[in-house]
Amino acid sequence: MKRVALEFFGLIVFIILLVFTSKVLVSPKSEAETIVHQYIENIRAGNWNEYVELFHYDAEVKEDLLSFLLDEEKQAEKEGIHTIQDIKLVSMEATSDPEFSSKGDEVYDVLLDMKVHKPSEFYENGVSRHIFVFNRTGEGLQLETVYYKGLAQE
Repeated sequence: MKRVALEFFGLIVFIILLVFTSKVLVSPKSEAETIVHQYIENIRAGNWNEYVELFHYDAEVKEDLLSFLLDEEKQAEKEGIHTIQDIKLVSMEATSDPEFSSKGDEVYDVLLDMKVHKPSEFYENGVSRHIFVFNRTGEGLQLETVYYKGLAQE
């Protein structure tokens, strides 16, 4: 009887440790990180309606942005964001940059690795630094803007 109780106790301890370590090792993404991943996936897939909805813009600005994004001529010419062939998240951390830290409810330094058709002022091949500014709204956390800060220093 003692052995059965000891084995049962051991099994309970094992299950508790397993549950605890799985929660520690597989921590859920923050809301901001989830939005950054959606941002990247929408660019990759050309899901421009979903892309625009990530931003806290008024209806007119969203309409203008969507008009640009859906313009077949702009897409064919690889103009603006359409020049991005591939984009990957390298890292993301809360910014310590005093120039940006007070611009939103949550502000992050984000490194993105991009491959582009034709480099431009805002889109270059390689790892570039971006500042993602988020604000809390009635609809939850939303992007206010993304600042391009140039290629990351190696």
